[in-house]
Amino acid sequence: MEIRRIKYSDLGGFVALWDGVFKEGKYLSSPPPPAGGIGPVLQKVEAHKIPQFVAIVENELVASAEAFPGDMCGLKGENSSRIGVVGVHVRQSMRAMGIGRSLLEMLIADSHRYGYSKLILEVYESNQPAKKLYESFGFVYNGFGRDVVFPSGLKVRSERMYLLLDKGNKI
Repeated sequence: MEIRRIKYSDLGGFVALWDGVFKEGKYLSSPPPPAGGIGPVLQKVEAHKIPQFVAIVENELVASAEAFPGDMCGLKGENSSRIGVVGVHVRQSMRAMGIGRSLLEMLIADSHRYGYSKLILEVYESNQPAKKLYESFGFVYNGFGRDVVFPSGLKVRSERMYLLLDKGNKI
């Protein structure tokens, strides 16, 4: 397995990963946007070295983890660029193999380099393996997020979690 920064050339594999996780019907509420919408974002990520990593197994992209700047994700406020919004996707057949853990280790280390003081995420309350993984890195709960209804009709609630990276500067 290789873990590395995402590249624009990973666009097809990244879209396929997102689509595959979406089709499971319990982790993502919307399919990936068209590749034309994701492409410019990947170009920005690559150019600015925004923390985003992928796992490659046998020349296939099987997982990704990102921490996008909060102001890129619609957060407002003077410190929004110092908040990383985390997302992690792992192909179903590759889960429980330590790939998510390896990606998060790299992502958190690189988030320090990038200048984030805090990482935030939302995880569905039904996703116990992901919640345990985030807790093992020190993420703590910060209330409930939104209710989501998947195309299958399944309704779940998200839980907000955060990790302070710069203990001296609480946001």
